[in-house]
Amino acid sequence: MSLRNLDEPQFRKVLYSRLSPSRPITSIELLKGRSKKLQQIREAFASPGRHVFIYGDRGVGKTSLAQTAANLHNSADAGPISLSCGASFFQIIQDLLRNCSAPRARSTGTKKTVRVGMPVIGAEYQVSRDPIPLRQITSINEAVYELRNALQGYADEPVVVFDEFDLVTDDLDKQLFADLIKQVSDQDIRVKMIFTGIGRSISDLLKVHNSTARYLETIELQRLDIDSRLEIINDCADALKVEVGRDTAIRIAMVSDGFPHYVHLICEKIFWHLFNKPDVVHKVIAQDYVEGICQAAAGIQAFLREAYNQATRKYTNDYEEVLWAAADSPLLERPSTEIFLSYKRILAHLPPERRISTTGEVKRDEASEENLRKRFNQKINRLKHEAHGHILIGTRTGWYEFRENLVRGYVRLRAEEAGVPLEVDHHLLRSKFSTEVIKTLATG
Repeated sequence: MSLRNLDEPQFRKVLYSRLSPSRPITSIELLKGRSKKLQQIREAFASPGRHVFIYGDRGVGKTSLAQTAANLHNSADAGPISLSCGASFFQIIQDLLRNCSAPRARSTGTKKTVRVGMPVIGAEYQVSRDPIPLRQITSINEAVYELRNALQGYADEPVVVFDEFDLVTDDLDKQLFADLIKQVSDQDIRVKMIFTGIGRSISDLLKVHNSTARYLETIELQRLDIDSRLEIINDCADALKVEVGRDTAIRIAMVSDGFPHYVHLICEKIFWHLFNKPDVVHKVIAQDYVEGICQAAAGIQAFLREAYNQATRKYTNDYEEVLWAAADSPLLERPSTEIFLSYKRILAHLPPERRISTTGEVKRDEASEENLRKRFNQKINRLKHEAHGHILIGTRTGWYEFRENLVRGYVRLRAEEAGVPLEVDHHLLRSKFSTEVIKTLATG
């Protein structure tokens, strides 16, 4: 037992009242940096027949925003409904109807008293919703009809979240969802719908039905701003009564790459590390930060590790430095000439033995510079190929970006774990912190 002499149940309660690294956030208290988006959703729902589509990179917090908004706007007589879009349109509608008609917690009614010339008789009665037999839905008209009836019996103002709409790949299913949005709005069915998906999924939806655009408020969710990242870190530290120095907090904010999950995960690992220390701890030191980064990198989602390993673990392990260089900028899309400059800076930061094994050169004369550039070009081009998991894509001649920005964030985490801090992850950071702070953090 450590920190401020909390026992483990107390520590867990405080920690997870501030952090949610493994499941979506559902409360406005934990949802940092999204107040403007919540206001946009509130205004959209104020307009009859308007629904919401939240889109952005994987991992930026679309589901958290959707579920928090659903909890805020769903009427109090029932909870919001959340559905995955990993099925056909008609199967998803059947699942929605099943959620509306499933028995819920029984609620006790008021006590009735009967006087018939006898002693008072008190009786408790209970109200419950019995399951409604579901019939197979085969058309959009049937879906709308059944949905209207089911929702009326479910809640006064229900909110339905259709999560991960990018899983809908069939064009007919996309057309049916577009028709559903139109019919629900045109027929004044009292339901608010929130869709989430990556950027191309909203484009696909609008393409199949041009009029869908007037029924949808589209909300693009960007990576979390620096102030919100620091707020997550400091709120948790304050609750645990542990000091996180300014430099350490900035470093966590930088390496997270703006993805809320990484901020929550790194903080979770650091604070558990502190709790498991034998002595009472009042401050996070550099070694605690390093330990938290290592544990976060080790425990990250399997598909991120697999993508990274497939890209880097070939005959030699010298693809890592190229991948780190590609992530060494606030810009998501970069020319190879700039990535090469990052590559050289990273090589200079490596221990001599690793630098030699990576470059195959000891001297840094004009000939070795030319050879270094040639080797770099070969490696960065190979990172676009299937053998390396297509981890990079070419956007135009000589320009590169990560296929998945969530993977880019993991790459930055792995570089930090290896002791190679990368450039700040957003240009606005330079206006927040002095040149001296940025230089110190960039050089470790």
